Amino acid sequence: MVARWRAVLAALVVLASAGCSADRTEHAASGSGVVIEHQHGRTTIEGRPRRVVTLVPSFTDPALALGAAPVAAPGNPYGRGRPYAWQRGRLDPAKTKLLPVVSAATLNVESIAAQRPDLILAGFVASDKAVYQRLSAIAPTIPMLRRGFTDTWQDVTLVTGRALGREAEARTLVAESERKLRASVAGLPRLKGRTVTFAGLSSPGLVAVVSDPQDAANRLLSALSLSLNPSVRGNLAGNAGVQGQIGMERLRLLDRDLLVIAPFNDGLRTALEKSPQFQELKVVRRGDVAWLNVEQGTALRNPSALNLGYTLDALKPALTRLADR
Repeated sequence: MVARWRAVLAALVVLASAGCSADRTEHAASGSGVVIEHQHGRTTIEGRPRRVVTLVPSFTDPALALGAAPVAAPGNPYGRGRPYAWQRGRLDPAKTKLLPVVSAATLNVESIAAQRPDLILAGFVASDKAVYQRLSAIAPTIPMLRRGFTDTWQDVTLVTGRALGREAEARTLVAESERKLRASVAGLPRLKGRTVTFAGLSSPGLVAVVSDPQDAANRLLSALSLSLNPSVRGNLAGNAGVQGQIGMERLRLLDRDLLVIAPFNDGLRTALEKSPQFQELKVVRRGDVAWLNVEQGTALRNPSALNLGYTLDALKPALTRLADR
């Protein structure tokens, strides 16, 4: 995930119909396994996996929520050897090896093979087909279901449940999580239609905006009755349309109802807050800025049934202020 915000955006990887996941899994022709469709084709899983390795939190979380702790999972790069805040109490570092956070460029295939996995839930780490093929030579591998950071947390949860032989539990988990999400905004009807921008900050003078309306973070914000800022919606070039870098001279593009921003560190936040261009924004003068730390930003970028409550707690003060305005 993560030395700069571009890596944070990759790591930080709404509500779509849960039924669409059914199209991505089916029983193998032999009846002895499950076939899962994804961005590179199909993966067949025979039997119930016992030694699962996850390479991204968006797969670690549903595995944990379904009571299937992986034998190895990515550690929290901000936690000094501890799991992410929302995983604590479910992920035991004494039982799950915490791997260095990886990307396709830094993946150590030998270290994955050393875990003797019978299933690898790789997500965006296996976006590159060559990486996917290398991992598949070790064990059945599930990359992203679609290209770009557009897999819904519901789809990922249901696919994880199917892969682990816990489909019924996964469907229950999705339904319960969706009910909680709806309940969280039921008392804030004035949020409907308000505009929001989600951005990160990893370099002085540059703001990384998540501009793809299908991005998992923007889909979650949409489920909270917010609308993506039309000034950035799909208009900023970047990682598969997901990320656009804007300089200080273009900060006015962020000037909508709510700005959610996750700086990589406190120094970057302080520098931005002191800049005249930032101070001039109406959204700033009104106080409608939700500052997230980098771990909270990771949760928003990687929504899951396990971290929804954590993310909503981080956003609630700003959402309440906006709804009361």
